[in-house]
Amino acid sequence: MPIMKFVPTVLFAAALMVPLPSLVAFVGELDTAPHAAHVDTDESKNTKLEDVVIDSRWNQVGAGRADIDIAGGDLPSTTPMVDAVECWGTDFLQSYYSDSVGFSPNVGVESACVYPSK
Repeated sequence: MPIMKFVPTVLFAAALMVPLPSLVAFVGELDTAPHAAHVDTDESKNTKLEDVVIDSRWNQVGAGRADIDIAGGDLPSTTPMVDAVECWGTDFLQSYYSDSVGFSPNVGVESACVYPSK
């Protein structure tokens, strides 16, 4: 079950129900309220729906952090929740990644994130 990459894109703007020009023209820091979805995180899209909560924020030059919680669906009872963190720099390239179950290898160190904690 892959974790999606969360950066401020057209798709992300649509999820926030904010016109992309509002994000592009934004000056300062943006901290969105956590967004929740009931989605199938499996690539096949033929499995149970998981509850996904994303708390994403980024600064005026685009560097940011997303804290992701996944629960329910096809997660085994021994793993009731998956926590993931992803950070990106001003180039929108991943600078840090970690999750609680090893979906993907860890990348970087959390203290290097523009927002080093949730």
